[in-house]
Amino acid sequence: MPKNLRKERSDSGFIENSSLREALNYDILTTLGILNLSKENNLHVLDIGGGIGKFSEIIADNFNCKVDVLDPSTLVKKNFSKSKNLELISSKLEDFNIEKKYDFIFMNLILHHMICDDLKNTKNKQINSLKKALSFLKPEGKIIIQENFYNGFFNSDCAGRLIFMITKLKFIENLTRKLGANTAGEGVRFRSYKSWESIFKKCGLNTLFEIKNPNDGYMPILQKILLLCYGRFQSIRVCNLK
Repeated sequence: MPKNLRKERSDSGFIENSSLREALNYDILTTLGILNLSKENNLHVLDIGGGIGKFSEIIADNFNCKVDVLDPSTLVKKNFSKSKNLELISSKLEDFNIEKKYDFIFMNLILHHMICDDLKNTKNKQINSLKKALSFLKPEGKIIIQENFYNGFFNSDCAGRLIFMITKLKFIENLTRKLGANTAGEGVRFRSYKSWESIFKKCGLNTLFEIKNPNDGYMPILQKILLLCYGRFQSIRVCNLK
């Protein structure tokens, strides 16, 4: 069975990280620049898995637009932004149905959390989640995807596979959580650039441009060796439908 976007025991970490978002963060500045390029007023925006809404609150206040934040967490509901420009929709993406269409959809670092119990079903889950998100996009709308890429040796996807298997192990959950896995014991499915690219193409996405995070990408040598990985990076990709 597909897992939820997040488990309750991991929510506190997501809440804490979300509350630390600032206007000068790379991804917020980049997103504001993208919205400014649209030269449109009264934009309709959907933030999928947006947590307590700090990211969207800064976007909405700076761009004077309304944002619907989709997040199923009860902890998010208790701590959600008070901004009048935001509306929380307490639902999982798979259960979300609305006739409204959006000019922009945000998927900020959430696709790798959409997992199942094995690799094959996890891939299907990520594809279906992305397709579901795209169903809410206007014909001329754009989706902004922020993701992490782990490139294995010879352009393989081995690093993402290993991380998935390691972070699923419950008996080392405390260790992997200390090492930075905020969903330790549950699993997370990162991918190589080639693997994510394949999924984006299966969903009919056309990449307009991509911006790499200049402050992200460092990996200790030992971590690279253990994960059979030659490098990682994070990027923001702006896409529309072909």
